Amino acid sequence: MRMSRFALLAVMGLLWAAQPAMAAPDDNAQRLEKARALIETTGMATISQQIMDGLMGQVEKMALAQNPGREKDIHTLVQDHIRPALKNGLPELMQGMEALYASNFTVDEMDQIITFYRTPVGRKSLQQMPQIMQQSMALGQAWASKIMAQAGADFTAAAKQRGLKL
Repeated sequence: MRMSRFALLAVMGLLWAAQPAMAAPDDNAQRLEKARALIETTGMATISQQIMDGLMGQVEKMALAQNPGREKDIHTLVQDHIRPALKNGLPELMQGMEALYASNFTVDEMDQIITFYRTPVGRKSLQQMPQIMQQSMALGQAWASKIMAQAGADFTAAAKQRGLKL
């Protein structure tokens, strides 16, 4: 679940980092249609479902922390209230993703991306990306912990020397 959320964030980050392509008003429908095909090819709906499952798990975990021993009640409430809300909101998310792709890529570029993801290496990259993202996050967290342990100690010492309170 965590890895899927990061996969979605990585895709969104790539889209936001790309320079927006200027779309003529008459090709917007074609761009949106191609964006839908790209979203389908990349399995974004499946990733979004995994994210929704992760969100529901987080809600359950937080509620259980306040209500130990009430797992069944909490699970039922999440299934009855959170799941339908997320499911009903999914089309809005997909439309937003379509708009992001359509505003950042030309039809030709989306064709090329779709073509890539339909190749063996493209399919492999889609299959491996969640694992790679999970491993990257673990690597990044370990690196940040190591760096921040030293930097934090240096920062605290320097702040105290300057009379700052932390």
